[in-house]
Amino acid sequence: MAIKYTNPYGDSSFETFNKENVAFVDKTGFIEVIDNLDTKYPVLLRPRRFGKSTFVQMLDYFYDISKKDQYDEVFRGTKIHEMNLPSHNTYHVLNLEFSEIFGNTSDQLVEGFTSNIIDSITDFIDRYPEVNFEVDEYKNKTPSTLINAFFTSCKIAFKGKQDLYVIIDEYDNFANEILSKDRKLFKEITNANGFLKAFYKAIKKHTNTVVAKTFITGVSSVSLDSL
Repeated sequence: MAIKYTNPYGDSSFETFNKENVAFVDKTGFIEVIDNLDTKYPVLLRPRRFGKSTFVQMLDYFYDISKKDQYDEVFRGTKIHEMNLPSHNTYHVLNLEFSEIFGNTSDQLVEGFTSNIIDSITDFIDRYPEVNFEVDEYKNKTPSTLINAFFTSCKIAFKGKQDLYVIIDEYDNFANEILSKDRKLFKEITNANGFLKAFYKAIKKHTNTVVAKTFITGVSSVSLDSL
């Protein structure tokens, strides 16, 4: 009996596609491409509705060590499952997604940005209790101070091993909204002294210690160039 596949329109939940017999284009083969890239820190820029968030979720389920027991169920029948790459489910994955950040001032944006990072770190600690990090102590700190302290805790937990995969979806969503309304504010957050540039500098700093790889998605290079 033939399997009837459903249309996943509006659904980016990669982990449910196999479970619910959802029709999707198998892009898992690109994971091998990513593994073999000369750079460990790719940035994927595509227009909206091009499946970036679904792709990011695919990477999360492939690389996240805490989801190892779901690997066969999520990836059965796909190209990457046939390859059986040794890199699957070997990293601690920090997922960051910056589409839901709003504000008309730098202070409001810092507050929203920090809150977003705290939510992501809280989810991370739930999956990896071996990382001892008191999130509440950093609620009133800058995003760069927060992420620096978190990476330091990961370094201790991983005993100096570069074992962290940082995935950032919609890196430029809120920045593009600001650019369309307030260029002065956009320059303020992306310049050398801006909180956004300081945040990414902190990630770059720890690529020499605990961050093994990053994968960043967005829609344009405007914010990237400004940073």
